[in-house]
Amino acid sequence: MEELQAAGQRAWGKRFDGEEDPKYFVVQMGGFTLMKAGRYAVQILHAKQTYFDDPKEIARQLSNKEQKSAWLQHTAWAALDFRGKEPVENEAYAVLARFALQLGDANCCAVYFPKTSVLMPNDGSAETGLREMIDAVPSL
Repeated sequence: MEELQAAGQRAWGKRFDGEEDPKYFVVQMGGFTLMKAGRYAVQILHAKQTYFDDPKEIARQLSNKEQKSAWLQHTAWAALDFRGKEPVENEAYAVLARFALQLGDANCCAVYFPKTSVLMPNDGSAETGLREMIDAVPSL
């Protein structure tokens, strides 16, 4: 809970305890996690297993060496899912990127966008890509 609150605070510049501002908080109940930032809500899902059953099969489909390496290294995953009425797609991605940028660490081998099949290895390209998504929506 503390790690998620700290990540939210770094991303949005507000405490995520629901006290300073009741629109900014984290809720965890069992396997359910929700981060609320103003009018945006993001659910976090996670699993201690590979994203698909056969990582080698998926890796064969990737053309970039760094992408293949990142895919083969992963042993767990976390997903950030936008909840509620979605804004314009680039705004939703900017919100997700803002959280992902603060939640990722050295244990994160890549950021994957299933809807667009974009895989950004955590070799600097993920951070660059996430920052570009955020910068694309200056009003955020």
